[in-house]
Amino acid sequence: KMQQTEKEYAARNEDETLVRRAQELSVTQQELALQKSYSKLADYSIRAPFDGIVTGLDVDGGDTISQSSIVASVITKEMKAVITLNEVDAVKIHIGDQVDLEFNALPDTVVPGKVAKVDTIGTISQGVVSYSAEVSLGEQMSVLRPGMSVTATIIVAEKQNVVLVPNEALSYQNGVATVRVLG
Repeated sequence: KMQQTEKEYAARNEDETLVRRAQELSVTQQELALQKSYSKLADYSIRAPFDGIVTGLDVDGGDTISQSSIVASVITKEMKAVITLNEVDAVKIHIGDQVDLEFNALPDTVVPGKVAKVDTIGTISQGVVSYSAEVSLGEQMSVLRPGMSVTATIIVAEKQNVVLVPNEALSYQNGVATVRVLG
């Protein structure tokens, strides 16, 4: 009976050892799968290369998005105005051009700026082509808020020390404009 008990004990220990090893292998496989999932997750993270406040988050976990999807808006410390130009004006505008910005919410206040970016590809709406342009503000004002309405005056050319003449004083002969000086 003792020999039979020892034999059963040895067989049981051997079976339990094999079951334990199989369970340990299963745990190791699950740990590897978890590590693989973490490395895949890093590929699906969205990171901004700047500081800001995320607003208007329009997606939830598990949603499918494409490269052109707008996921959220980010408010940064550096404010800029985004304006729309028609195709006639867009060809006259260059990066670095001076801009005077007037905000509807701030009457009698002109904020200086510079053209920072002009889209190279326009958008067509009802047969009209328009281009977006970004204007960096020369002065960061704490009263400005995202989405405020703005009117931009872009200075495309400037002349110093010129005479200003009203149109009524001009006369045209054979395509040449002349000014009559009263004296």
